[in-house]
Formats: sequence, structure tokens, C-alpha cells
Amino acid sequence: MKTTFCCSRIAGVAAAVPAARTDLSLFAAEWGERDVANIIQSTGITHVREARPGMTTVDLCEAAARSLLASLGTDPAEIDGIVFVSQTPDHVMPASSAILQHRLGLARRVAAFDVSYGCSGYVYGLLQADLLVHAGLCGSVLVCAGDTTARLVNPRDRALRMLFGDGGSATLVTRGEDRHTYAVRTDGSGARSLIVPAGGARLPRSEATGVARKAEDGNVRSEDDLFMDGVAVLFMALRDVPEAVDEAAALAGWSRGDVSFYGLHQANRFMIEYLARKLGAPPASVPFGAADVGNTGPASIPALLAREHPRLAAEGRLERSVLCGFGVGFSVAAMTASLSSTTILDLIEVELPMQHDPDAVTGVIRRLVLDWCAEHNEVADGKVDLAAGDAASLFGVERVLDSLSLVRLLVAVEQGIEDELGVTVLLADAKAASQVSSPFRTVGSLVAYAAARVIEESGPRG
Repeated sequence: MKTTFCCSRIAGVAAAVPAARTDLSLFAAEWGERDVANIIQSTGITHVREARPGMTTVDLCEAAARSLLASLGTDPAEIDGIVFVSQTPDHVMPASSAILQHRLGLARRVAAFDVSYGCSGYVYGLLQADLLVHAGLCGSVLVCAGDTTARLVNPRDRALRMLFGDGGSATLVTRGEDRHTYAVRTDGSGARSLIVPAGGARLPRSEATGVARKAEDGNVRSEDDLFMDGVAVLFMALRDVPEAVDEAAALAGWSRGDVSFYGLHQANRFMIEYLARKLGAPPASVPFGAADVGNTGPASIPALLAREHPRLAAEGRLERSVLCGFGVGFSVAAMTASLSSTTILDLIEVELPMQHDPDAVTGVIRRLVLDWCAEHNEVADGKVDLAAGDAASLFGVERVLDSLSLVRLLVAVEQGIEDELGVTVLLADAKAASQVSSPFRTVGSLVAYAAARVIEESGPRG
């Protein structure tokens, strides 16, 4: 498939990774200094980023999206489309795009859907955004792409344990006059070359699928774990990536010599360098930027841009860019774009899972309380003074809510905390409500009380 759009622009790109880094040289004690050194030399990856317990792909994408929208000065209410691209969603259902719509404060009229794709997924997400804008359905679309693949890897699988990292991204596509061309390839005959065998309807997880066995290659994994035939993936990439890149470039009227930047999926350094030679491109135009993050799947191209954009911009390389993702499926997706006027943020490092971050927790709870109060004000006689912010009265001496309304508010906040932070708390406490200094007396006191309960229930940070 190939196509061209001339009605949009890539306004901004941001990528986020866990701050915690795993130093791969430490595996020498387990797998031998020589073997570990050889793997690092081949892949070019010295560290991988791994999400701590409680941190998900949605959390990483949210961090990237919040930073991007703030940098662009974009009101979340202006966004009318969100596409979430990942193979590690927060839940089987509901869609993670719907969760992000709520957490980012997007309007309810927004179109939201998930795309289950891996390393080709970033370009596929941009294709979906361009389709929505081209059809006139949306004026601005947020593409959130990422994976927490490290959790799918068996810790005794040294080939993959030293390759995959976790990351998320956010890209804003808006109406514009830039030209984007696309070329995609799909080859399902390679489906079993990059697969998690168990966990779906074909082979549900069970005690049997969780039994780890030593494979012929010496690595240990179960059917619940990620498997990759690296040689098959390499051969596919060498066959299909140059073909898709050339086709997308030709649609734009470019030859290979016209391309100033190739943003390729950051599989590993060996593959990037091999593809650069195959494309006949100078090394400066085909950078490798995953040395201290690892292969972050659909977030790898945004993470590359986050690392390399100062140099690429200084050398004038962003004007004629080709982006290409390739991997699981097998799937390849390439596109052309001008990124010279795109806002690209430096790589964002996320320190803690959201439920351990007091500022993030407070922000989520404040939004939940104010959203409920706004809906309450539409139907009730007693109005919460939203203009007063944290000082707005709720319950107590200057009560605005009656007892039943207070309970409804607390239940709604409890449900929101469970949905968004993954923590179960009980706020509807009769003793707390009867106290002279009740934590329910104002918006601010309720937010502080609920945030403290969440942090307490989440346990220690370590």
C-alpha cells in the first residue's frame, strides 16, 4: 500500500523513558564477561530502561503527552483524536486510548482507538492520524506510541534481556500543508519469528505455558515470554525496509540522495549500520540513538529524535526526513515528512510510577474532584464554587453538599483512583466526615486526604 497526504503537519514529538537504567555489563557475572561484551559490541546497547512495578506504557505516554502539550501551549480540549499504539496496553479492555483521553483531560467528543502494533507502530499511528485529518474528522490528533516490552522477556533469556527497553511517546499531528507519503509492507508468514505464544485466545496462559525451558540457542523462556528469531527479522528488514523507503521517497519525488535523515526503528546498532550500507546513506544521516535506552519498540523513533534533534537541526537534516518502523508481524511502514518546523523535546525521564509521585497523584485526584463537582453543578441546586479552587467548600460548617452527594463524590473519586492509579482506597469514612476538621470540608482538604491515602496504600517507593 502506498499513499500521499497534503493536509497536515507534525507539530511536535516527545518521548519518555523510565529514569532507572540497567547496566548490561553487570550481567557478566551471570553469563560471562566475554559473551556479554560481545553482545554489547554487536547491539551497541550498554543500558536498558525498565519500568518499575506500577509503571505502564500509558504512564510513559501520558508523561510525554503532558510535556508536549505544555511545550506547544496546546489546550487538551482542542484535540479531537487520540491513537494509542502498543502491544502492552494497561488492560485487555477497556482501550488504553480511552484511559488516556480521560487522564489528559481531552473532550468527550474525541475519537479514540488502539492499534496493536510493535516496531512499525509509530509510523502506522501517524498514518492513522493523517487519515483522520484528511477525512475531515479531526483537526488535531495525538499519537501515543510505546511499549513496556522488558516485562515480556524471561530474565534468563540473555539475547533479549540485553536488548529491549521500555518507553512511551506522544506526537501531535494537526491540519497543515505538509506532504506526507507512506509505503507499507506486511508478511504474516513471519508471525512466529517475533511472538509471545501464550496469553491470547489461541493459547490462553496456564500453569503449563508458564514452565520455562532451555531452548536450542541456550536461552531460557516459556510460552508466556517473548521469542524472537533475530536472523529472520534481520533478513526481513534487509529485504523490505529499502523497498518501502524507496517507494515512500519516490512518492515525494525524492531519490535516496535527497533524503537528509533516515529515522529508522532502533532495533540495534548492527542492524542500523547494515541498513545504512544497504541504503547507501552516510552514517550521519542514519543515526543510532538507543545505546542507553535499548530497543523501545514503537517509541524508538521518537526517542531517537529526542536524542538527536539538536545535531540534526544544526546540520539542516530534518527538512527531508524518512521515518521507517519494522518488526513484529512481519510489518514495515515508511513515510516521508518535513520535521524542520516540528517542536521536538529532549528525552523525558520518568522517575517513579505515578502512584508513588505525590505531585502526579495530587493532580489526578484534584481533576477527579473538580470534574465531579462540575457535573454536580449542572443538575444540583447547591453549587460548588469552582472559581475558588482548593478553597471551595464541600461539606462541613459551610456545607454545599448534603450527605448523599458527598458519598456519591467519594465513591466517584475512589473509582477514578482505582481506574487511573491502580490503587484501591476507601474514602467514604463516617468518622472522618464527623470530625470538626473533616477532610471533606473543602476541595483542597479532600484532595490532600485522598492523595495521602493513595501514597500510603501504594507502599514503599523502593
